[in-house]
Amino acid sequence: MSQSKQSRRRRGKKPKAVDLWKPVPPLDPPAPITRAEDATAVLASLGDPPLKGQGDLAKRHLYLVVESAANLAMGLATLAGAVDTDDDASSS
Repeated sequence: MSQSKQSRRRRGKKPKAVDLWKPVPPLDPPAPITRAEDATAVLASLGDPPLKGQGDLAKRHLYLVVESAANLAMGLATLAGAVDTDDDASSS
């Protein structure tokens, strides 16, 4: 059997064209955003940075960056009106 006949068999049917501009149902509103209790938990789970003699300093700086990013994200979420304003959530 020639290679062109084999490749024609493998191709199969072309996928049906999809209408990308058709109307779709609206999405549910997103769940309110709450701040993580410990924004550095994932970073801490990775262990100390592998920098000889500067591990503690690097760790401190990485934690500061993560905390700053979490604070910035909460500020943006607050501006967007997406923060959970429930009194129970803010008191914990």
